[in-house]
Amino acid sequence: MLHPDDRQRALDAAKAALDHDAPYQMEYRVVRPDGTLGHIESRGIVQRDSAGRAVRMTGTVFDRTDQKLAEEQLRHARSQKAIGALASGIAHEINNLLQPIMTLTNLARNRFPVDDPAYDDLGIVVDACERARDLVKQVLTYSRPDRSALSVAPIADMIAAPLDFLRATVPSTVDFNIDVDEHIGDVDADPAQIPTLLINLVSNAVDALGGHTGKIDVRLVSAHVGSTTAKAVSGLSPGAHAKLSVSDTGCGMDDATLRRIFDPFFTTKPVGEGTGLGLAAVQGIVEAHGGAVAVTSAPGEGTTVDVYFPLVTADPQDGGSAAQA
Repeated sequence: MLHPDDRQRALDAAKAALDHDAPYQMEYRVVRPDGTLGHIESRGIVQRDSAGRAVRMTGTVFDRTDQKLAEEQLRHARSQKAIGALASGIAHEINNLLQPIMTLTNLARNRFPVDDPAYDDLGIVVDACERARDLVKQVLTYSRPDRSALSVAPIADMIAAPLDFLRATVPSTVDFNIDVDEHIGDVDADPAQIPTLLINLVSNAVDALGGHTGKIDVRLVSAHVGSTTAKAVSGLSPGAHAKLSVSDTGCGMDDATLRRIFDPFFTTKPVGEGTGLGLAAVQGIVEAHGGAVAVTSAPGEGTTVDVYFPLVTADPQDGGSAAQA
């Protein structure tokens, strides 16, 4: 089916070819039966009968979906590599500046009694430096994921503690649901980074609700990724995976926003309320684990983020609740 947003443009191109008796060439999107988008290039000419009446249009149709996907992945990889290198350099410089500030501030703070106002004032400086240091860690996680900290362990165990924390901190206006299959096999992962990833995703979901009532679902299941899904999600390979999903009923995102959500420093939040590094850090963590991220969203229809981690030892028939992906 022709994509609704491209329908008028396709009709205009066909009409122009008929009116001017000229060849036509255009690209448009189609919505396939499974809901995925295809990119089509169509070329043709108008054929007329002896009286000059248009009787048919003949030509060729090319499926450019794979080409478009490859071009987008190449463009994204190049831009991410360049931005990552820049971000890494800036982060290291900031880190070098923060270290002496924190050290000297703590030394100065210890010279005052705890009931002195200066003690509290210097404590604010230290807290600000620690927040900046955490931000630097996020930048470095995005720009240069570290595989040295990976170890084989059950992913359900890795998310247990952050889920307890999130359950206690998510606003009471939010219906927070957790569905975790505790029998999923092991993943090769960094136990320190998986909680960071989950907290980032749930925090984004809470922000998407904008303080209104709503629902957030966190789900962990085993998923056998088939070739169709693997082809549709950049960086995803066929096989057994643990799929961590975070869904919300918030404001959702349009296509233009979806294309940029993993760009570092891109944010839809007001100035001063977001760094734009949360999802970039999520992508860095997932890629360091050999996994992939898929996001589905639409304005007013909420958002679902699916994170796939390859399973090291997993058989969906050994007690895990398998989900076909």
